[in-house]
Amino acid sequence: MIVLSACQRGIRNAVMCSWLVFAFSVAQAGAISTTFVSDNSKRGNMFDIHVTNALTINSFEVNLATGLSKDIFVYYKAGTRVGFETNSGAWTLLGSDSVTSSGSDIPTFVDLADLSLAIGDYALFVTTDGTTTSAIRYTNGTTTFSNADIAIDAGVGTAVPFDGNINPDRIWNGTINYTLDGNVVPEPGTLALFGAALAGLSVLRRRRS
Repeated sequence: MIVLSACQRGIRNAVMCSWLVFAFSVAQAGAISTTFVSDNSKRGNMFDIHVTNALTINSFEVNLATGLSKDIFVYYKAGTRVGFETNSGAWTLLGSDSVTSSGSDIPTFVDLADLSLAIGDYALFVTTDGTTTSAIRYTNGTTTFSNADIAIDAGVGTAVPFDGNINPDRIWNGTINYTLDGNVVPEPGTLALFGAALAGLSVLRRRRS
C-alpha cells in the first residue's frame, strides 16, 4: 500500500501517518436492488433478508407512487418476519424520512440512521404513514435477490401497519445501500485533514530531496 510504504520509508511524523492510514481505510460500499418494475401497490412491505457479511445499512431507495410526498418508516427485527406481521412489539423503528416521489418505478432515496447487522437473518418493514392505500409500489412474485453480502426474499404487502391485512408473495421494490463492517467512511472534515496531510507529505519530500 502506498501510504504504508511512505510511512515505512522515513516519515517520522506519527500523527501524519496515522491520518494517512485512516483516510485510506475507505469503506467498501455496496448496494443490492430488487426490481423497479411494479405491478401492484399497498402501504408497505415486510420481507426477510439474509446477511452473509457483516455490514451497515446506510440508506434505502423505494418505489413510491407518482406525485406523493410521504413519510417513509423502516422497522427491523432479528429473525424472520413470518409469524410477526401483527406483533408490533417484536419490531424496532429504525427511523423515518419525509420524501417526495421521484415517480413510479423510479428509485426515491430514503435517508435513515445507520443499521449495523452481524451475519444472520433479519426482517425489514418499509411502510408509509398509513394515509394512502397505494403509496408503495411493488411486484407480485416470489423471487429472491442476492449478492455476496446480502439476500432479499419476497415478502408480503401490508395495509395499515401491523393490522393483519397482508397479501403474500409480494416483492419489495427497492435498493439497500450499505458498507461492509471494518471499513470507515471519512467525514468531510477528515477528507480535509487528509488533503492537508498529503500537502505536508509533498513538502517533506521536497525538503529531503
